[in-house]
Amino acid sequence: MPLADVLSALREIILEDCALVPELEKDRFRSFSKKFPKLSAPELEDLVAISPQQFSIYTSTIFAGEASILLRHLPVSLGVISNSWQGSKYSAVELLKRVHKSSPWGSAKVEDLVTSLKIYLKQDGRILGECPFLWDLIEFERLSLLTRRSRDDEFSSKPYYDIFELNKLRLDSLLEKDFFKPQNVQTLQVSWDVVEYTRSFYRKNHFPLEVPSKRKSFNVISRNAENKVCSVEVPEYLQNFYSGIESAKAVEIRKLAELVHEESQVSEEDSLRIFVSIFSSLIDVGAIKVFTSGKVNG
Repeated sequence: MPLADVLSALREIILEDCALVPELEKDRFRSFSKKFPKLSAPELEDLVAISPQQFSIYTSTIFAGEASILLRHLPVSLGVISNSWQGSKYSAVELLKRVHKSSPWGSAKVEDLVTSLKIYLKQDGRILGECPFLWDLIEFERLSLLTRRSRDDEFSSKPYYDIFELNKLRLDSLLEKDFFKPQNVQTLQVSWDVVEYTRSFYRKNHFPLEVPSKRKSFNVISRNAENKVCSVEVPEYLQNFYSGIESAKAVEIRKLAELVHEESQVSEEDSLRIFVSIFSSLIDVGAIKVFTSGKVNG
């Protein structure tokens, strides 16, 4: 019999029916024979030789591994879920068992495991009903994960200005240069202030007592010069403009300044102040880079 059938049977027992494995070997043989008719007698005997306690260890190990992954990458979101848990005592392992029943994790990608979590929460409904900001929070942590794991593009090795060097440039000289968007950058639109909620959690090392304020915002998530994931809030028009830029494609800084002037509807002097503030923030978090050569392809 193909090894795939044996592995499939093992997977089903460990992930689906571990609690239902009979204690007696003769009962296990009868149960497995009915459940896995493709397996030969020797293969069934190999399965029967595994005790319920051993199957339970395998099950706990797998779900504990998945729980550890989510705890590492979605610590704030899982904390909110823990605080909203009802019924049996909360554990990340129990959560992952429920997630598996709703949407089994079928790949090695962490973002797919996050998707499975979101599917479970949507089907369950209760936790999202109590914590409507949780969806935005998970998305913020998911995009932060993608930013953290994204590879540097080919242009990132070129010399580029830091914020202090750019501040020394004359404005007309700055506007003549190009910037580019690194491929690790993500954009996020949320209805709850989950960014500040997350920052508060890390500052105080415990969950804020208040829920996030309900406030629509547009954010850019990137890695700064120290390779730390950062985010900055930007106006909606700027996020739309920024989202339309292809990664590593040269864009004139002058176009960004003109957009700010057009959309801000203030005097030229005030719009320049707004532009410098936005531009500096994007440079500071690594969301845009300006090469010392002046051109991306220079």
